[in-house]
Amino acid sequence: MPGGLSRARSGGRDEDDGEATLTVQVHEARKLKPGLDGTSNAYATVKVIESGCSRKTNVVPDAANPKWDDDSFEFRVPAPPAPRRGSADWSQVEGEVLVEVWSQEDDRMGDPTDRLIGDRRYALSRFVDAGSAFERQWCALAGHGGQLRLSVRLELPGGGGGGDSDGGGGGGGGGENAALRRAFDAERKGVTTRNAPTLIRKISKKPMLSSMHRKIAAFAKDENLASNDPIDFATFQRLFEALFPPSSSSGRGSSASDASRSRAAEGLARGDKCEARYGGKSKWYGGKVAKCNANGTFDITYDDGDSERGVRAALVRAVGGAARASGGRGRADATDDSAAEGFSRGDKVEARFGGKSAW
Repeated sequence: MPGGLSRARSGGRDEDDGEATLTVQVHEARKLKPGLDGTSNAYATVKVIESGCSRKTNVVPDAANPKWDDDSFEFRVPAPPAPRRGSADWSQVEGEVLVEVWSQEDDRMGDPTDRLIGDRRYALSRFVDAGSAFERQWCALAGHGGQLRLSVRLELPGGGGGGDSDGGGGGGGGGENAALRRAFDAERKGVTTRNAPTLIRKISKKPMLSSMHRKIAAFAKDENLASNDPIDFATFQRLFEALFPPSSSSGRGSSASDASRSRAAEGLARGDKCEARYGGKSKWYGGKVAKCNANGTFDITYDDGDSERGVRAALVRAVGGAARASGGRGRADATDDSAAEGFSRGDKVEARFGGKSAW
């Protein structure tokens, strides 16, 4: 029978929001560290943290590369509390899924014991977007090494995974970038956290500055990616758009109004007062920046107590930023000036030397 998360935080949500279904498939592992007798009698456990729900695969004896016949487990996930202005925002779902690999073996005294080989932990909110699902993806195990192959999907109420693309829930540019997909698929050995910078440089035809490497490192940390972890395409596209936001390119979603609004959000730091368009709607609401995310989005805490995570820069502005960005002059330098607002001494910046086009 599928397990369910605790409903301790069900207050404030609409009954229509229902429950999501988290499905985790444990396929296989490889390069597991052997025990004292040189083998591993491996099994895996899947837990949803804070819920007490746990599932276990069968034990595969004497195997450094065990296969579990695609054991699949389901967990019910209740909707997060709904804000006062709408339905539940699934990007704010709480909880984590923890997958551990164990080995049944004898200790030095000959007594049976279970040895933890390694584990991986992911926030449930990572899988809200349909494109973020894992499909037979290899993941490096933290601990004593080895890799685990998983499929993970979070199906939201109403069918399918993912949230409203207009809700500012961290989708970035929206839709699959065909050029990125072709370059990604051309990597025969696959894309990992180690070779992703090389592929990004090849696609963008731009040098990888130290600031970009820092952004990649911060992105990997936010995504719970270890060194040389395989990356699926959805994750790679989010990484690319964190370095080169779609609103600043000639691609989809790059209208002049979006570009000026993105500039109005530049320079914002944690704790700064701002205004944001809650849920991607037209009205601006006052609040503060709770977090600046590595992918260029913001977590916002609104003045009325609501909060929102992964809000796109085009939907955020410094207090009064929109008026300064569009006020009166009607020239290109009007929006350029707005990008410099909010800076203080010591801030890292980019500038157009001599007024030229290159930054």
